[in-house]
Amino acid sequence: MYVFLSIASVIGKGLLIILGIIAVLVCLLLFTPFVYKARITKNGELKAEGGVGWLLNFVHVIFSFKDRKFDWDVKVAGISIKKIFSGRKKKKKKPEKIKEKRQPSIMPGEKADKKVLKEAKEAAKTEIRIKKEGRKADWDIFEEGEKPTFFMKIRYKIRSIHDKLKKALAIKRAFDAVKDRIFKLIRHILPRKISGYIIYGFDDPSATGKSVALLSIFYPVLPDKLEVSPCFKGAMLECDVQIKGRLFLIYVLVHGLKIYFNKEVKIAMGRVKGEK
Repeated sequence: MYVFLSIASVIGKGLLIILGIIAVLVCLLLFTPFVYKARITKNGELKAEGGVGWLLNFVHVIFSFKDRKFDWDVKVAGISIKKIFSGRKKKKKKPEKIKEKRQPSIMPGEKADKKVLKEAKEAAKTEIRIKKEGRKADWDIFEEGEKPTFFMKIRYKIRSIHDKLKKALAIKRAFDAVKDRIFKLIRHILPRKISGYIIYGFDDPSATGKSVALLSIFYPVLPDKLEVSPCFKGAMLECDVQIKGRLFLIYVLVHGLKIYFNKEVKIAMGRVKGEK
């Protein structure tokens, strides 16, 4: 009995340790920020590089775009996961298989296959016909074998428009109910630091002038460390922009769940799916 209790105690302690480790990892995942940064440059050729780090870059996802090629890597504690898997693939060299030429042969069930294909086509046509007829049955306008009249068609059109309006109103009410949370999520995810410069121009100087007038509307909300300068000499685009931000998974998860389980959102989803 003592041995059994000792074994049970060891197993219980082991399970508590495992659950404690899982709880710590979940808390770290939810309450430790994911920091992202990127840099986009264009001086003849477009280049981009950046990454997303978690837990002081203990887990780091890196990406880059150079010479019209996209590359990425994942590093855990500074160790490249991509290199490990690529090294294993090189070690495992598959022997070359000699392809044998197969002579075409007529299968004995070829006629049966044609018959099955014909039945499948007929079933597809029947399904399309049922879908077309289902639109009439939804409104209970037409009786079996009855030819639709002009007034019946008008009635169907009015009801279909009414259904679309109900969907649109449901979507609008859902958006009004959760728009504050959506904007909060967007503000949370957007980069906190944007710096660099953008120089742009068009072939026509008047087009450049019009773009300056249009961009002047957004100058008050542009970051202070981002310089946007027009060039009236010709068509060009040069930039060197750096962005940096962070997000907490708990914040995104809480707001996302509140949006998903909102009553108006559920009603709108039902309308879109065609539920009554």
